[in-house]
Amino acid sequence: MAQYRAVLKLDSGHASARQALAVLGGGDGPAAEPGASTSEAAAAFLRGREHFNRRRFPEAMAQFRQALELDPDQVEAHYYLALALTLRGELDPAADHYREVLLRRPDSIDAHYNLGVVQLRQGKPDGAVQHFEQALRLNPEHLDAHYALGSALLKTGQAHAAVSHFEEALRINPSHPSAPAQLEHARAAENERRARAKPLILRRRDDGDYEVVIQ
Repeated sequence: MAQYRAVLKLDSGHASARQALAVLGGGDGPAAEPGASTSEAAAAFLRGREHFNRRRFPEAMAQFRQALELDPDQVEAHYYLALALTLRGELDPAADHYREVLLRRPDSIDAHYNLGVVQLRQGKPDGAVQHFEQALRLNPEHLDAHYALGSALLKTGQAHAAVSHFEEALRINPSHPSAPAQLEHARAAENERRARAKPLILRRRDDGDYEVVIQ
């Protein structure tokens, strides 16, 4: 909250800073005075967020980077910069900034989920599984994490586990547009795996010849 207080110190009428403080429960009460670089970083972040909300991503990214040059520990700037990079398809640097968020806030559900999405798009389903699972440990009712985890598990050949997560997605939202088809796909993949896993044996027929059958 100090960063928003810092902005209000520079501009007492800044609507975004007042709104953020209200959401965070900070009010306008007294707080420790931030340094000049923190104040400037907070102002840059809020300018970046205003650009982001208007989908002016290059301008937003420039402001978020300026904020991080002034205050490398500003979690919100790392997070929003990661979001902007993801939307622009710049997945490697996006993943780096989500990791910076998690270094500082290891229980950030959104950072775990979003990093999982990035890793899934990067073709790294094993890493994605870890972050979706962590998001679900923090919030077992996270609909998108259940669905995404099911998709990642399918890509790692774990169809049986994927089935349960698609079922959970449908429990939370029975009208989910994609989960029914993915659930059917996962069940078919699991049935095929089980069929392949059954042993084959030779059985003698009545005519004296042999045939291969599934035991």
